[in-house]
Amino acid sequence: MCMNDSAEIWIGLHRALREAGFTKKAALYYYLDKPDGVRSKLNEKGTRRMYNLADCHRLKTRRLARQKGTHGKENNFEVGWLTIADLPALLDLDLHVQSPIENYHLYRSWLEKNPYLALCVFDKDDRRKCLAYVSALPLSEQTIFSVLLGERNERDIHAEDILDQAEGCLLISHVGGLEEKYMRAVLRTMMVFCLQSKIKRLYVQTTDEDGEALAKRLGCSALFILEKRMLIPHAFVLDLEQPLISKTLRRWLAE
Repeated sequence: MCMNDSAEIWIGLHRALREAGFTKKAALYYYLDKPDGVRSKLNEKGTRRMYNLADCHRLKTRRLARQKGTHGKENNFEVGWLTIADLPALLDLDLHVQSPIENYHLYRSWLEKNPYLALCVFDKDDRRKCLAYVSALPLSEQTIFSVLLGERNERDIHAEDILDQAEGCLLISHVGGLEEKYMRAVLRTMMVFCLQSKIKRLYVQTTDEDGEALAKRLGCSALFILEKRMLIPHAFVLDLEQPLISKTLRRWLAE
């Protein structure tokens, strides 16, 4: 659709996010002033950036069409939230990966408190086959720091520590998968979920070099706790309120 300059409508940031279907500024900023993206300009006073309404609408329509097309492909897997009934499938997968969830009775109590703790890739024809997963615990920042500092073990997290809603902070504690394509699918879905929700920061605890490499690839920074003046080993953080620097995440958002 072509519009002349006199007919164009320019809107503020909050409305632009709503019209484009985003909740995070970082997601919108990726498309700014790119070919076929969202045009922006300063208002007449030069004090506020404005965004083109028609561009926001086109972006949302294009993204929805791409998502529909992707979902329509004949994949042999599907991504979904872990349920209590899926725990045996996760146990079977853990026999093949290096970062198993240690206490399934405890994890079940967490799921009973909040059913949105882990995203999994399941075989499309047999949900009893779990192909990849990422566990993301909604916890208070204080609890997360105590785990990352080694003051508390994950086994010491009780159901009452799990928050009712995924907002604020998540602790990525376990990631595992049989193939790269399954890992990519579950991580991409988790990141899109975080960007479209009220999650502000992701904390990641790694156990090996591969985990650290993945955290850095996703744009995570080494965790430095200012109050304690110390760098926490094997701990990373991703601030979702800042523009995304990871090319991988930007590419996922564009799909």
